[in-house]
Amino acid sequence: MIKIRCYHCEQKLDVTDMAAFSKVNCPLCATTLTVPREFGAVSLIARVGEGMLTEVYQAIDPALDREVAVKVFLAPLVEEDATLAAAFRDRAKQAAAAPTHPGIATTFSCGEHDERPFLTMPFYKNGTVHSKIPPVPALFSSPQLYAWLCSAAQALQHLHTNHLAHGDLRPRNFLLDDDDELKLADAGLLQAVWDVEGYNILTLEKDRFQGASPELLAHQGASPAGDIFSLGHHFYVLFTGASPYGGVDIQSRLAAIRDTKRPEPFRLRKDMDRKLSELISAMLSPSPDDRPAIAEIAKAAEEARNSNPTANSTEAYIRDQAQAPATKNSKARPTQKIATAKRSVTPAPDTIPEPDSGQKSTVPFLIAGAALLITILVLWLAGII
Repeated sequence: MIKIRCYHCEQKLDVTDMAAFSKVNCPLCATTLTVPREFGAVSLIARVGEGMLTEVYQAIDPALDREVAVKVFLAPLVEEDATLAAAFRDRAKQAAAAPTHPGIATTFSCGEHDERPFLTMPFYKNGTVHSKIPPVPALFSSPQLYAWLCSAAQALQHLHTNHLAHGDLRPRNFLLDDDDELKLADAGLLQAVWDVEGYNILTLEKDRFQGASPELLAHQGASPAGDIFSLGHHFYVLFTGASPYGGVDIQSRLAAIRDTKRPEPFRLRKDMDRKLSELISAMLSPSPDDRPAIAEIAKAAEEARNSNPTANSTEAYIRDQAQAPATKNSKARPTQKIATAKRSVTPAPDTIPEPDSGQKSTVPFLIAGAALLITILVLWLAGII
């Protein structure tokens, strides 16, 4: 028997015969409730996403009375490849045992349920940076990106100091808390793919491929230097709205990384901190030895953040940009002047524009001329002239 309690009036409901995640109204107060699915010690209440290895659920941990996110290894993969499932389980244990940091999403617990490895972590209602990316022509504000880059770099510095690599940096793994502060998720989990022979970068989603370092593309596994490249790639895109490299497969992408002369970010984003722009360009160097240290990146991002302390919230910035004039199909960005098309439409009487102050009007000359003629006529009639 499965019973749930209404969080509004405390009424208990028997939902044994109802499908998981279906909705039911409380008979006393009409509050809409979700039928949970029991999963070990937690109750799953909604399926919120799926990745290459896992599906993600919003859940309730009744023992601690808090919402959590549960990442569960995909059932088909368990059946197809027990070795990969075991590698994921081992990586989840390492994540749970790793030293904590304010910029890294904590792993509360991990284990197996119905032979499926899983881990639990905080549930962030505010979503991810990927889910907040504004539509063209808008971009995140520079102060907001300085704050996010600072948090990400400091979290990576913590991981690298503890001889760990993240290996899967991308906007989908940049979680946002209630204050829009960034938390890194899934540190080290993707390394399970590299632990198993036969898996490679071609099995990954598009945004993983786009930010992959040359080392990952060459199937050399995750590394701190690779993390720096991936972080640089994604923040180059977030700052400018443009990808630094082309290439649709491994060979063409490696060639593009090696040969492309990409513009520095500040040339595409005029309000960007110049020092940070130069560092992001250096983070994208083909050779790991030519990339800056994560400590240097964290320091520069912190300085830029502290120099621009009033970071707009993501939503407010998007709304401000949506109010800016733009042409249809315009590709202009908020940091650029957006031209509007000229139209030969007669304005309504109450919207007729005033004359341009930079142009000389002929009206004063006409008035002066008329006054002079009237004066001459009056004097002539008076017999003075």
